[in-house]
This record gives sequence, C-alpha cells and structure tokens, in this order.
Amino acid sequence: MKMQRPLLLAGVCAPVLFLATTSYSYITVPKEPIPNKIAQADCVVVGKITAVEPKPVSARLYGHIDSKFEFVVADVEVSEPLFGPKAAKKVRVAFLGFQVKSGEHKPAPAVGQEGCFYAVKHCTEDFYVVPAGGFHDKNGKDFEKELALTRRGCKFLAEPNPALKAKERQDRVLTAYLLVLRYTYAPMRLRGKNEAKPIDAEQSKLILLALAEADWDRPAEQMEVSPRYAVNLLGEAAPLPKSFPTNAGDLKKDAAARKQWLQDNAESYRIHQLVPVMASKK
Repeated sequence: MKMQRPLLLAGVCAPVLFLATTSYSYITVPKEPIPNKIAQADCVVVGKITAVEPKPVSARLYGHIDSKFEFVVADVEVSEPLFGPKAAKKVRVAFLGFQVKSGEHKPAPAVGQEGCFYAVKHCTEDFYVVPAGGFHDKNGKDFEKELALTRRGCKFLAEPNPALKAKERQDRVLTAYLLVLRYTYAPMRLRGKNEAKPIDAEQSKLILLALAEADWDRPAEQMEVSPRYAVNLLGEAAPLPKSFPTNAGDLKKDAAARKQWLQDNAESYRIHQLVPVMASKK
C-alpha cells in the first residue's frame, strides 16, 4: 500500500494501537503492516502445511492467565527459515480454535497450504502460535512483494547493528523501526508483567539517529513504517524526558521538533527494552 499524504501516517498507527490494547492482542494481526508482524514474531518461515492434528490442544493463551483455549495444531515443512529456528526443517504451529471456526483465519489451516508464517512462541507448549493474519498464502496477489520485504526485515532484525549502519537510509530506518517495536510493542502484546532495562548505548544512539533522518511525511513505499509511531513507543518502556517535544498540533512542526530532539539527544538518551519478569505457569 502506497502512503502519499502525511495524514495517512495515523492510518498506520490506528489499527496497531487498537490491537495492542485488546485482551487477545498478540494472536490478532490482520491489519498490521509486514514490519509489525516481523517485530512481534519469534518464528518467521516459508513452508507448507504437511499435517493437521485431528484433536485440538487445550492450553493457556498467556502464561499469566489460567484460562485455557483450544488450538488447531499443524506441522509445517520449512522451505525457507527467515527468523527464529534457523536450522529447523519442520516447525509445529498452532491456530486459535475459535478463530479458525469463525473464519478469522483465511484460509483455515489445511494440508497443502503454502506461504509465510509469522508466529509467536507459546508460553508452555512446543509450538508457535500463528495470529489471525499471521499467515500469508503463497497464492496471494502481493505475496512476492510481501515476502521480499519480510526477507529484508528478518535479515536486519537478525543482524541489527550492521543494518543500522547500512549505506541506504531506508535500511537504517526499517531496522530502527523493527527494533523499537521488538523492544516495546511486542512485550506489551503478551500482557504480562515487564520491567524496563536500558539497551546497548551504541545501538540506542544508532536507532535514534535513524529515526531522526527518516522522512516522517512520506514513509517508504511498501514498508509502511511510521517513525512517528516508533518514537511514541519509546515512552511505553520508560518515560521520555521532560525536554521531549509535546505534540503541537501541527504535524510538520511537531516532526521537525522531534527529529531535532532525537539528533541532539542521541548520545545522552538511552532506549529501554521491556523484559518479562513473571515466569510462565505450567
């Protein structure tokens, strides 16, 4: 999707903010852009479903909540591991049962389906949960473009520091965006108790400088990356300093002030990462 007007920046953020506040947030990602799906995933693979288990598995959805749900579990033969279990030739994935029955998973998991899976490690079981919207069918009209961006994002996330120093600005911006979401947005989705810890100082500086040099008016075509949203997320892990510019109501003036702050404070401000502190129950 091409974003050509500053106003559409809000369109990128709105569904994300909504989903991040729902009780089943991490297993619902239908409207989120590809970078968001990569950032919240523990396993991204291209493969084919070779078997679907006949009986559902009853398990917790979150480690800190006692309620159990039924999962439809499938085996995926991996043709291209992109992120997570790099050496795996097969991974076990699961789809929330009520989402399969209600049609939220389109198509429903079936033997022979091929595509890209964006999945989250289950808190206690030996499978990865595929969110509604976390499977992109190989037959989809935009699959090749989506897969190209997925390959690129997974490569940057696997080796972020070189990517933050890449020659191309878009590569640096995409990497910074992925890292901010991974450090802040992804842990929030799991709804557990987290504590904020500072990340490596050099990486923090590179992320801030990349966000400062991004074009806040026109995100790169197909990437659907909003630097404004990433900067706002920084305050979710640890409060931003009082010197951080508040929204003045004018998008251009606001962007200019925030970009200047990022440049001026890249050395002194440290990004924080949300880290789970509550062990999963069995």
